[in-house]
Amino acid sequence: VEAYLLDHESVSTRRHARSFLYLLRQQATQDQLAKFWTYLEEWIPYLPWYGDRAREYTELLVTIMCESQTGLPVESSQKVSSIRQLLECFHAQNNAMQNHPNSTFYSQLQKFFPLTHSYILDNSSCRVCWCVTKSFGIHKLKSIQTETKYTATKVVMKLSDSYIIQQVSIRVEATSQMVSIRKVRLYFNNLGDSDLG
Repeated sequence: VEAYLLDHESVSTRRHARSFLYLLRQQATQDQLAKFWTYLEEWIPYLPWYGDRAREYTELLVTIMCESQTGLPVESSQKVSSIRQLLECFHAQNNAMQNHPNSTFYSQLQKFFPLTHSYILDNSSCRVCWCVTKSFGIHKLKSIQTETKYTATKVVMKLSDSYIIQQVSIRVEATSQMVSIRKVRLYFNNLGDSDLG
């Protein structure tokens, strides 16, 4: 549940995990269904941590709660317990948003344009988008860099945007006998206003 339904970056993987768990639920006995539901219910308080990634989990939860024709129904006491936990989770998030220092800033901004997606509650928020829906692609460094600085022992580059780096391949083309590369270290930060100096 955590690795594939909640924590995975790919939407298609989370959808496949949701379908697989739904199929398991269809084949479960009443005792297995009770254990399955109890395990699913344990993740409700942690849903805010996953943001948009919790969508497939929530769809699975609601589908199982609402369905009664196929498979064994979830006991009503378990449904009531899950609904209470969801409501407590929503109330906690609403309180966090109302009491956060940035809430007045966002309420003032809503007068000028609608904020449809979400609030950024962190005082120093991450500049890299957390929900990755694009597939990874291969890019040459020359096509995504904007600035380059050379020193005696290193090359420092500034990229044109924020990227999630999955793999780095290095090919050395122009070498001489005087200069040889013994070690490659890759350092990065996601601060857009960083100076290369």
